[in-house]
Amino acid sequence: MDSRRAITPQFATRITAEKRAEQPVTIENEGNLMQEVRQTFNSWISQTIRLKKGAKHVEFDWIIGPVPKEPKNPITKEVITRYITDIKNADVFYTDSNGRQMMRRQKKFNPSYKYVDSEPVSGNYYPVTNRVFMKDDKLQLTVLTDRAEGTTVIDGGLELMLHRRCFADDHWGVDEALDEPGNGNGLVARGTHYILLGNPKVEFIALTNGHSRVSA
Repeated sequence: MDSRRAITPQFATRITAEKRAEQPVTIENEGNLMQEVRQTFNSWISQTIRLKKGAKHVEFDWIIGPVPKEPKNPITKEVITRYITDIKNADVFYTDSNGRQMMRRQKKFNPSYKYVDSEPVSGNYYPVTNRVFMKDDKLQLTVLTDRAEGTTVIDGGLELMLHRRCFADDHWGVDEALDEPGNGNGLVARGTHYILLGNPKVEFIALTNGHSRVSA
């Protein structure tokens, strides 16, 4: 695997918004046509959640960066978002294949060979070009993306990686770390997720026929 795409942490600490010392700043706006919540987690992570009148989807507009770099011994950072539900998906989810048909994925399993859990993070991450979903018999959660990202499944939810900045080469060939400084401070990434939640049969039709219309 190209080292620019590998996710191979030896030691990783997950820091959630709830565990941070400083709680996110939240601003709520409500009008006749739209409800909006703006969340600022720190100086380099924020998101805006929008529900428009008559829309069947919820928008998550996120901005991340520049990802900070410590002066000494900088720590690699990967920023993810999670959408958690009570869907009983049994570690199964579906990702698009380069924007075309959907591929069934299962955590810690591969239909082509015996899965060995030597890379628990990267071994369960898959590319997403524009959509990913999970479902059970009653409910389906769909995430439409406006750019290519990486995704994995968690119990009852989906995880997507939004931005990352690495400070050490993994010695897999490119001989450099995934550290793009941009203007010297690091890159800023911005994107939007469109979230749909509903009946699996109805959502599948919308997913295959209406992606461009929903994302417009």
